[in-house]
Amino acid sequence: MAEKNIRDAEQEVQRKKRELQQARERASRRASNAARNLGNAGLPKIFAGTMRRNAEESAGKANETHLARVDAPAGRTVFLGERMQFAFGDRALFADPGADLAIRGPERIVLTGPNGVGKSTLPRIVNGDVAGTLIYP
Repeated sequence: MAEKNIRDAEQEVQRKKRELQQARERASRRASNAARNLGNAGLPKIFAGTMRRNAEESAGKANETHLARVDAPAGRTVFLGERMQFAFGDRALFADPGADLAIRGPERIVLTGPNGVGKSTLPRIVNGDVAGTLIYP
């Protein structure tokens, strides 16, 4: 389940980045067309400058909106476990009070600790690859 949530968050970020790039390309094409046609429009320079400034402000706001959309999925929680304990038969992992784990996607995480404390087992438990009992208080 956590793996699917992470994959979904990564796909959403990629989609938002594509939308941002497409919006930038559209704004660039519009600016290029406007610059080309401005000389033929017969408009006073002050009016043409105002139009250009308004277009730049609009493009900047659109860029900020798209960047905010790209950043939005990055902080989404894909797994949250509080005071988790896991048992292999009568052998308990993550002794009382248990382990807390919050995974926000898409991010890389680091597990540190001495040998034998369950660093390798924890991701397998979260993914459902280990036979045992996950205990929530």
